[in-house]
Amino acid sequence: MYQYYRDCLKTEYRYLVTDIAQENPRSIKAHVKTGFEIIHSIQYGGIGWEIVIWDWNKL
Repeated sequence: MYQYYRDCLKTEYRYLVTDIAQENPRSIKAHVKTGFEIIHSIQYGGIGWEIVIWDWNKL
């Protein structure tokens, strides 16, 4: 899905930012494998979140 977003939007945007629940290590691993980097961690609503960025200029 994210590869499709990149292919469609890379001429309009430089990067993609999203968040992933820390309780979901499988998703974190998949995002990192795709090219996302963890840039910050926050706590919200009693849940820990990883803020991740995929910089399309680094491709």
